[in-house]
Amino acid sequence: MSIQLISVKCPECGATLSIEEGRDKAFCTYCGAKILLHNENEYVYRHIDEAEVTTAETDRLIRLKELELKEQELKKEEQLRSLKIKICLIVIGVGILMVVLGELFGKMSGDPNSSWYMCSCAGIVAVPWGFLALAMSFSKGKDKK
Repeated sequence: MSIQLISVKCPECGATLSIEEGRDKAFCTYCGAKILLHNENEYVYRHIDEAEVTTAETDRLIRLKELELKEQELKKEEQLRSLKIKICLIVIGVGILMVVLGELFGKMSGDPNSSWYMCSCAGIVAVPWGFLALAMSFSKGKDKK
Protein backbone atom coordinates (compact mmCIF):
# COMPACT_ATOMS: atom_id res chain seq x y z
CA MET A 1 0.00 0.00 0.00
CA SER A 2 1.52 3.28 -1.08
CA ILE A 3 0.89 6.65 0.52
CA GLN A 4 -0.48 9.19 -1.92
CA LEU A 5 0.51 12.78 -1.40
CA ILE A 6 -1.25 15.91 -2.57
CA SER A 7 0.44 19.21 -3.23
CA VAL A 8 -0.88 22.21 -1.33
CA LYS A 9 0.41 25.75 -1.19
CA CYS A 10 0.56 27.37 2.30
CA PRO A 11 -1.64 30.48 2.36
CA GLU A 12 0.59 32.11 4.99
CA CYS A 13 4.11 31.77 3.58
CA GLY A 14 3.45 30.39 0.09
CA ALA A 15 5.53 27.23 0.55
CA THR A 16 4.54 24.13 -1.42
CA LEU A 17 3.64 21.30 0.90
CA SER A 18 3.12 17.58 0.30
CA ILE A 19 0.32 16.25 2.49
CA GLU A 20 -1.05 12.73 2.77
CA GLU A 21 -4.33 12.27 0.97
CA GLY A 22 -7.31 11.82 3.29
CA ARG A 23 -6.12 14.12 6.04
CA ASP A 24 -8.50 16.76 7.37
CA LYS A 25 -5.84 19.18 8.54
CA ALA A 26 -2.13 19.78 8.41
CA PHE A 27 0.47 22.27 9.56
CA CYS A 28 2.96 24.08 7.36
CA THR A 29 6.44 22.73 8.06
CA TYR A 30 7.94 26.17 7.32
CA CYS A 31 5.76 28.65 9.22
CA GLY A 32 3.50 26.43 11.34
CA ALA A 33 0.24 27.74 9.88
CA LYS A 34 -2.76 25.44 10.36
CA ILE A 35 -4.32 24.27 7.08
CA LEU A 36 -7.75 22.62 7.01
CA LEU A 37 -8.32 20.39 3.97
CA HIS A 38 -11.78 19.60 2.57
CA ASN A 39 -10.87 17.70 -0.58
CA GLU A 40 -7.73 17.00 -2.53
CA ASN A 41 -7.72 20.31 -4.39
CA GLU A 42 -9.17 22.70 -1.82
CA TYR A 43 -8.00 23.99 1.53
CA VAL A 44 -9.23 26.51 4.04
CA TYR A 45 -6.81 28.40 6.18
CA ARG A 46 -7.69 29.79 9.57
CA HIS A 47 -5.13 31.68 11.50
CA ILE A 48 -6.34 32.46 15.00
CA ASP A 49 -4.13 34.60 17.12
CA GLU A 50 -5.21 33.72 20.65
CA ALA A 51 -3.39 36.73 22.10
CA GLU A 52 -5.31 39.12 19.82
CA VAL A 53 -8.60 37.41 20.64
CA THR A 54 -7.87 37.65 24.37
CA THR A 55 -6.78 41.29 24.03
CA ALA A 56 -9.89 42.20 22.04
CA GLU A 57 -12.16 40.47 24.54
CA THR A 58 -10.40 42.17 27.45
CA ASP A 59 -10.70 45.57 25.73
CA ARG A 60 -14.40 44.93 25.11
CA LEU A 61 -14.95 44.01 28.78
CA ILE A 62 -13.05 47.10 29.91
CA ARG A 63 -15.17 49.35 27.66
CA LEU A 64 -18.36 47.74 28.97
CA LYS A 65 -17.22 48.26 32.57
CA GLU A 66 -16.29 51.89 31.84
CA LEU A 67 -19.74 52.47 30.33
CA GLU A 68 -21.38 50.80 33.31
CA LEU A 69 -19.39 52.95 35.77
CA LYS A 70 -20.19 56.11 33.79
CA GLU A 71 -23.88 55.19 33.80
CA GLN A 72 -23.80 54.61 37.57
CA GLU A 73 -21.99 57.93 38.07
CA LEU A 74 -24.58 59.80 35.99
CA LYS A 75 -27.40 58.10 37.89
CA LYS A 76 -25.87 59.13 41.25
CA GLU A 77 -25.39 62.70 40.02
CA GLU A 78 -29.01 62.85 38.87
CA GLN A 79 -30.22 61.48 42.23
CA LEU A 80 -28.11 64.05 44.10
CA ARG A 81 -29.40 66.85 41.86
CA SER A 82 -32.97 65.68 42.44
CA LEU A 83 -32.39 65.64 46.20
CA LYS A 84 -30.93 69.17 46.10
CA ILE A 85 -33.96 70.41 44.16
CA LYS A 86 -36.34 68.82 46.67
CA ILE A 87 -34.47 70.42 49.58
CA CYS A 88 -34.58 73.82 47.84
CA LEU A 89 -38.32 73.50 47.27
CA ILE A 90 -38.82 72.56 50.91
CA VAL A 91 -36.77 75.58 52.06
CA ILE A 92 -38.80 77.86 49.77
CA GLY A 93 -42.09 76.36 50.99
CA VAL A 94 -41.13 76.63 54.66
CA GLY A 95 -39.88 80.20 54.08
CA ILE A 96 -43.16 81.25 52.47
CA LEU A 97 -45.09 79.55 55.26
CA MET A 98 -42.98 81.41 57.86
CA VAL A 99 -43.65 84.74 56.15
CA VAL A 100 -47.40 84.15 55.92
CA LEU A 101 -47.83 82.79 59.45
CA GLY A 102 -45.45 85.37 60.95
CA GLU A 103 -47.32 88.26 59.37
CA LEU A 104 -50.74 86.77 60.16
CA PHE A 105 -50.06 85.91 63.81
CA GLY A 106 -47.92 89.04 64.32
CA LYS A 107 -50.84 91.26 63.26
CA MET A 108 -53.24 89.20 65.35
CA SER A 109 -51.11 89.65 68.46
CA GLY A 110 -50.93 93.41 67.93
CA ASP A 111 -47.39 93.49 69.36
CA PRO A 112 -44.88 95.00 66.88
CA ASN A 113 -42.05 93.25 68.76
CA SER A 114 -43.76 89.87 68.52
CA SER A 115 -41.64 86.79 67.83
CA TRP A 116 -44.05 86.07 64.99
CA TYR A 117 -42.65 89.02 63.14
CA MET A 118 -39.16 87.59 63.64
CA CYS A 119 -40.43 84.32 62.14
CA SER A 120 -41.64 86.34 59.18
CA CYS A 121 -38.21 87.98 58.78
CA ALA A 122 -36.50 84.57 58.82
CA GLY A 123 -38.89 83.41 56.11
CA ILE A 124 -38.13 86.50 54.03
CA VAL A 125 -34.43 85.57 54.20
CA ALA A 126 -34.99 81.84 53.53
CA VAL A 127 -37.07 82.24 50.36
CA PRO A 128 -34.47 84.07 48.21
CA TRP A 129 -31.72 81.71 49.38
CA GLY A 130 -33.92 78.75 48.42
CA PHE A 131 -34.54 80.22 44.96
CA LEU A 132 -30.84 80.97 44.53
CA ALA A 133 -29.87 77.39 45.45
CA LEU A 134 -32.59 76.08 43.13
CA ALA A 135 -31.31 78.17 40.24
CA MET A 136 -27.75 76.96 40.89
CA SER A 137 -28.95 73.33 40.88
CA PHE A 138 -30.46 73.80 37.42
CA SER A 139 -27.49 75.71 35.98
CA LYS A 140 -24.94 73.07 37.15
CA GLY A 141 -26.98 70.32 35.49
CA LYS A 142 -26.88 72.17 32.14
CA ASP A 143 -23.13 72.84 32.32
CA LYS A 144 -22.24 69.12 32.56
CA LYS A 145 -24.33 68.13 29.54
